[in-house]
Amino acid sequence: MGVAGPCLLVVVLVAVPLLLLLLGYRPELGREQRGHPPQAIPRDPWSGQLRDGASGGNETAASPTAGHIPSVLSPISPTVGTVPSVPLATSSESRGQAGYNPRLQPETLALPPENQCLSFVAQVPSNNGLGHSHSDRNNGLLLALRFNRSAPLCYAYMPLGESHHKSGKLFEQFFNFSSSFPVARNVVRARHLKRVTLKATKMSRALQELRRVFQPNVLYTVTLEMQVNHCLSVPVWRSIYWRGRGRSLPRPGQDCYTVAIHVRPRPFPSPKRELPPEYYSAVANSAVRVIQKVTPGRAVCTYLLTGPGKFDVAAVQAAVPGLEVHVNDSVTEIFHMGASADVLITSRSGFDHINAMFGRRDQLRLCAPMWVKTTCDDTWLTTTLPWGSFNTGKFARLWRYFHGGSNA
Repeated sequence: MGVAGPCLLVVVLVAVPLLLLLLGYRPELGREQRGHPPQAIPRDPWSGQLRDGASGGNETAASPTAGHIPSVLSPISPTVGTVPSVPLATSSESRGQAGYNPRLQPETLALPPENQCLSFVAQVPSNNGLGHSHSDRNNGLLLALRFNRSAPLCYAYMPLGESHHKSGKLFEQFFNFSSSFPVARNVVRARHLKRVTLKATKMSRALQELRRVFQPNVLYTVTLEMQVNHCLSVPVWRSIYWRGRGRSLPRPGQDCYTVAIHVRPRPFPSPKRELPPEYYSAVANSAVRVIQKVTPGRAVCTYLLTGPGKFDVAAVQAAVPGLEVHVNDSVTEIFHMGASADVLITSRSGFDHINAMFGRRDQLRLCAPMWVKTTCDDTWLTTTLPWGSFNTGKFARLWRYFHGGSNA
């Protein structure tokens, strides 16, 4: 009896591992490698951001319309599919050196084809500058994206009119968004849509009202207050820009990394939005130092982009070595230089926020604190005022992730 007990224990200790090995169990493998699906990471269904307490890798947010709206390619849904933007770093060497996977927005969001749209929604753009008027139009797209879980509601585009503030018609011709969305006046005429104006001015109330009164064959118009968070719509606008106008224009700085500083000159609608020259030079010099340290083998070109107005350009030029100044260039050329730069440094302007929204997916955006959200994903870094400091460690990790380089 005393001998049988230990013998039986030895048999069990030997037999159980052998049996597990025969069944293919390998304890060093993760759940996915053992044939089990990965555990879901809780995310906000609209922003795609991790919920509090969760952590994850380089996953992208799923389209909020997935499972509800067919992602069929059509002439009016150009945001479905792969965006021919500047490619991301994909080599195992560069990503291995980076040592982490940043949170990135999806390249595209699926929009329903026009022939599957039950109704449409739009907001008439204001007669202010590009930032304000595009924010108004974007309210309609945001409302459609959030509502599409209920029924195929399509965004109807409203072009800027002849009377629009300053460069309205110029930007219409430049962006050519009318070829990428159903145009409100055209769908009303072609489908004999009824017009209904929603009374709500807040996004949440407008969604509630729309779900209550929704009917097919209607163009709903809204007048929503300015939204703080435009992040959900970024993949749509960005992919359209880089499939169209952005793809057709040359990218500045073919032989160097590019850092673009955009300055909104005076007069400002509010003096609180003005930033001193020292702010811009501090942010630019910090970014250049990190880039040169991580990727020392390539030059860095810096640009100052600004328009007519009062700003001490000479002060920034004296503080940033090799700065190339673009004053009073074509506003569309300035926009494209900002969108195509490797790093975009923004002022506190709606124009700058739109520029950052349209920027390449691998662009790093150093944004001054604004009234709108400047943290759509990890490529958006918010600076601090008044000295222009930012998380240079995170910036270095992101730069190494996209461009390779050393860990020095």
